[in-house]
Amino acid sequence: MLITFSLFLERKSQFSSNGKMLLSNIRYIPDPQRKKKRTKVEHRLTEEHRIELDYLVKEWAEISQKSRSKKDHIPFGRAYSLLFQYGLDGKVNAMDQIEDSEFDQAKDYLKQKIAIARNKAPKEKGSIWIPDG
Repeated sequence: MLITFSLFLERKSQFSSNGKMLLSNIRYIPDPQRKKKRTKVEHRLTEEHRIELDYLVKEWAEISQKSRSKKDHIPFGRAYSLLFQYGLDGKVNAMDQIEDSEFDQAKDYLKQKIAIARNKAPKEKGSIWIPDG
């Protein structure tokens, strides 16, 4: 079993007369507290809202795969993680924890990310625009 932990140190360095650096006043700073995730959900997403969010996440991931730059490619799992962390302010870890009232916020976030991914994807060469009328 591997146990990991973070240690944050603050150092104040001083220089001696011959130019060598002396370390002094080292003190321990505790790990910043993380926000707790929601565990109880009063009004869950409806099945239709959940299907719509799943569709938007998959669309975002598929469009991002078309980008020329590899750093812009977003796998499906990463798209969900980004939605939970940034689209819903880090309050949830899974679709089951999303409140029904947060649906519009999640949908707006995903539509914004899809628009950004579309701008980074190359344009289709074979498409022709024909005006209506």
